[in-house]
Amino acid sequence: VRDIMEFGDVQNGILGVSGAVLNSESAEKLNINTAQGFYVDSVDEDSGAAIAGLQKGDIIKKIDNATIKKFSDLRGYLTTKSPNDVVNITYLRNGETLQTNVTLIKPNTYALEGIGVLKNAKEKDLKPFKLKSGVKISALNSKRKRYFNQYGIKAGLIITKINDTEVNSISDVKRVMKNRPSQQPLRVELVNEAGEKEHFIF
Repeated sequence: VRDIMEFGDVQNGILGVSGAVLNSESAEKLNINTAQGFYVDSVDEDSGAAIAGLQKGDIIKKIDNATIKKFSDLRGYLTTKSPNDVVNITYLRNGETLQTNVTLIKPNTYALEGIGVLKNAKEKDLKPFKLKSGVKISALNSKRKRYFNQYGIKAGLIITKINDTEVNSISDVKRVMKNRPSQQPLRVELVNEAGEKEHFIF
């Protein structure tokens, strides 16, 4: 309730890692001796996990006192946390059990239907386009590859508006999508490599 009153939505904290929960089959493929825990496949740049030193190949066994056996254990525990909360991570690296504290961050990516994955844009992402705000297209929907190629839409371009509303962060994107009527077309304003604004309807 406090989050909704202050921010307009629930502010969940994230670690900043992606990967999968282990089972006997996946552990065998990865040549890992344990079949329980969350296998870290990648760590988001500048995330709490990256700052704390977590790496690809680490296996998260516990968050605070919560044992991680399946994905719902990980997700369920993190939904009780907010950005800037600190959690203690117990993990395996090269067979050694280690611990570190991670400061959770706000979600910085969002899968936008029909387009792909959007990410909070940093100053270095915005500077080539001479922009001060917007969100970056991190990855495009592979099913629309031909359409994107036809119109020069590429990963790395900056979206400045969705449905005529300025978006400066993933939180803004979520808010726009939450308030969008289900049958309403998706109108997107983006800035191309030439610094020109283009408009698309999805």
